[in-house]
Amino acid sequence: MAAPALARQGAGSAGAGSSVLDLGCGSGDPAGIEVAKQHHITGVDISQTQIDLARQYVPAGHFLHGDAASVQFPAASFDAVISFYTLEHIPRQEHEALLRRIHGWLRPGGFLLISTEAGDVEELVADWLGVPMFMSSFDPDVLKRLVVGVGFALLETATENQVEQAHDVPYLWLLACKQSE
Repeated sequence: MAAPALARQGAGSAGAGSSVLDLGCGSGDPAGIEVAKQHHITGVDISQTQIDLARQYVPAGHFLHGDAASVQFPAASFDAVISFYTLEHIPRQEHEALLRRIHGWLRPGGFLLISTEAGDVEELVADWLGVPMFMSSFDPDVLKRLVVGVGFALLETATENQVEQAHDVPYLWLLACKQSE
């Protein structure tokens, strides 16, 4: 399945009117805008500027200025959690703990949809569009094992290249479900 189709399926799997958390929501455009058409969306981003934009683009959403790696929510708060292009900007030593917290935030049967760079990068500060950008990710097989290890069932994955600064960069798209307890 192509990554965009996987992305559409992810939040849509939770059913209309469900509660969706977008970790690393950015400006809310386009994901938050689309999700908010059928779901109640909560977005978290580390950039106050991005949160201000998200509030403009998605006025029905609830947006919090915070760090995706340390934000807290009560157990069973959401029907789905989405996170696009965020995980690779968190040190990979923190990925398992974050996935465990996400698992706790989801109701039984809830969905996780993430995209992340599909590479084994321990830590790198690279020039990205003229600014330093922190990168840290696992090989796709390692990330899949982490997701399953914290209690998710993998439903589908896809790896697709995106062109960034004239280079192909592989991204893993992963859809998983919290197993019923």
